[in-house]
Amino acid sequence: MTIQGYAEGIKEGVFEGKERDQGLETMVVEINRLKKSLMR
Repeated sequence: MTIQGYAEGIKEGVFEGKERDQGLETMVVEINRLKKSLMR
């Protein structure tokens, strides 16, 4: 849910500058967390 929200917000131009960068970082963290949980 977090990934989708940030992705859509960035795509639609809702997040810009530092907010966009923070959203991208959050997406990377969440994707890595999901990858780890799938590897267990």
